[in-house]
Amino acid sequence: MSIVTIAICTHNRADDVEVCLRSTSPQAKKLRLKMLIIDSASAPDQAAKLKQSADDHGAFYFRCDEPGLSIARNRAHEEAENEWIVYLDDDAVPHEDWAARLVEALSEADTSTAVIGGKIAPRWPDGVDANHITQRWMLLLSCVTDEGVGEVSEGHNICGANFAVRRSALEAVGLFPLGLGRIGARLISGEEAYVVARLEELGFASRYDSAFVVDHVIQAERMQLEWAAKRAYWEGFSRARLFKKLGRPLPPAMNPLKLAASLPALFGLKTFSSDPDFAIRYNMALGSLAEQFART
Repeated sequence: MSIVTIAICTHNRADDVEVCLRSTSPQAKKLRLKMLIIDSASAPDQAAKLKQSADDHGAFYFRCDEPGLSIARNRAHEEAENEWIVYLDDDAVPHEDWAARLVEALSEADTSTAVIGGKIAPRWPDGVDANHITQRWMLLLSCVTDEGVGEVSEGHNICGANFAVRRSALEAVGLFPLGLGRIGARLISGEEAYVVARLEELGFASRYDSAFVVDHVIQAERMQLEWAAKRAYWEGFSRARLFKKLGRPLPPAMNPLKLAASLPALFGLKTFSSDPDFAIRYNMALGSLAEQFART
């Protein structure tokens, strides 16, 4: 029996799921990997398309009536039967050797390793110049392109678009937190970082491995500064909420007085500079302050 269950969580993006499955399902069938489509309260027409795609590609379809990425990911944990669950974003497209490399990496992991995140390469829109996309912007796009292997505790990044976790370890930390993870238009994130942090407290390791690769399909709107600024706001919001959920003090860089003091300078720099990182940093600061002063 395989050690891996593949879970694709989605909300109203049936066309993206179909593209993902066209690449994933032949590999999964070859290696006899179970595939789950977790529908996060999609509209009826989208749900019908998702069911059809699941049938066409040999995946199991499950629906959550309440939207929320963490809810959907926790449903995948409930339905999975294997030692590892690998979560794919619905707009991720695995490379042709992705599944074989994934199974190899998971099979070789020692028992202290609970999470392995793979490489996530951007698939830019045709004819669109990506030269203005900075490394900070790349992270907002959930792209991680480093080569090699390394521990998260040593500074390596992992993202949920290509994210494997042991079922037992995920259960040990109480699954994904419902206060983190996207819900509709609220671009809250940080649920993977929460799991990694809790696992670290229990003595588990999380690492990055570039051997298994997916392309992350980048929509043209996400290459506009307006989108990056909005996404940065929610990233700042999410980071502040993450520390609150973990019950940990904020790092010095997120001190509210320090953030508030930085806003005038960042506003001026984002207004007059062509460097998009100033707008990203400005909006991250706003988001962090919004969460820190929220009543809940």
